[in-house]
Amino acid sequence: MLLAEIDNGDEQVKADAIRIGNYTDGQFPTDSKEFAKRIFYTVFMGSENRSVHVHRIAAHLSLVVVVVVIVLFQTSSVLSLLS
Repeated sequence: MLLAEIDNGDEQVKADAIRIGNYTDGQFPTDSKEFAKRIFYTVFMGSENRSVHVHRIAAHLSLVVVVVVIVLFQTSSVLSLLS
């Protein structure tokens, strides 16, 4: 959805994604998996109470969420084709 909106020229979505994903030098999201990783990495690094254990849990959780996001994007794409 996000990438489709950027491809369709939605400058507000693009600006928000650049800000949230902490992109620099004219970069912007081109891959949903990479964008999701950036978001979760940014949130985790903002945590004051991170330890090795917390880091492992966060890394595992971020991978699970990335998989869920990918599945949801694929499912919504398939459903839109069936409509």
